[in-house]
Amino acid sequence: MKNILITGATGFIGKHLVEELLKKDQKYMIYALSRKPVKIKGVKVIKGDITKKQSLKLPENIDTVFHLAALTNSDKKGEEAYREFKEINFYGTLNLAEACSKLKHLKKFIFFSSVDALGIVQGKVLDEKSDSDAKSPYDISKYYAEKYLIGKFKKEKFPVVILRPTMVYGEGELSSAMKVNVAIFKICKMVKKHAFPIIGNGKNLLPLVHVSNIVKGAILAEKNGKKGEIYILSDERSYPLNELVSTIAEIQNIRFPGIHVPKFFIKTTAGVFEIFESFTGFRAPIKKSAVDYITQNRMFSIAKAKKELKYMPINLKQGMEKTIKWFREKGYL
Repeated sequence: MKNILITGATGFIGKHLVEELLKKDQKYMIYALSRKPVKIKGVKVIKGDITKKQSLKLPENIDTVFHLAALTNSDKKGEEAYREFKEINFYGTLNLAEACSKLKHLKKFIFFSSVDALGIVQGKVLDEKSDSDAKSPYDISKYYAEKYLIGKFKKEKFPVVILRPTMVYGEGELSSAMKVNVAIFKICKMVKKHAFPIIGNGKNLLPLVHVSNIVKGAILAEKNGKKGEIYILSDERSYPLNELVSTIAEIQNIRFPGIHVPKFFIKTTAGVFEIFESFTGFRAPIKKSAVDYITQNRMFSIAKAKKELKYMPINLKQGMEKTIKWFREKGYL
């Protein structure tokens, strides 16, 4: 029996990972580290907070750790934001890794980072050897957590494997923290009404990845991942915005050729909405950050994950079918 500890087990990817592990024929004893008392079917919950080193009293029999707990969004600005992300994503990871160093049976510490640790680099294909251009508080916190863990591997052979997911979407959650799911849901609704404006020429590339691919990659990393290595997890390729919209339309049985609108026009409109929101409290239907998010042009190679992990992702249509089915089942569409 394998003894697994998961942080962030109640989060979007964490819930899917727990569910998949419980399906396996191989027997797993799954522990979840949580700050608050929660109940997770088939899982033993341990109280602990990664930002409080003294609270990390871990079972001695743990042999695999999946560290997903992280801060991905914050309302804070400037230095306050940097401090908040650093406390959770960097120091929280450091505290957990130090606690896990004391575990005699630990074989793998699988850290969920992000391709954002490389910064938002557009227009060229990035891989695990690409230099980082991290600038935002979140990106920097993930980059330095990676750097610390790789240093710990080199210094004391700490058994870390780092995963860098791209833009994760999928069924199971539609909260404000899930930026990609919220964006896809809005596209689904507007395409259904024949009202979605494709911003720009629609040729910009989005590195989407279905959550099942990330879970599959994590389990393969536990089995095949090389210690001290980093793996990018994404779909086989990035998808043009035009293809994303046409795929959503096809799944919903809607003929939608797409209406193209210049980016500067949409961004200016979004800016006006934001000003109006600041004075009236009226919720802006679109924001400038959302325009930038949906028009980014990013590409990543998954050659290393395919070769070393034996990672084979499902494609956009397969993932979007699962997601839209869930939207419908929940009454969102």
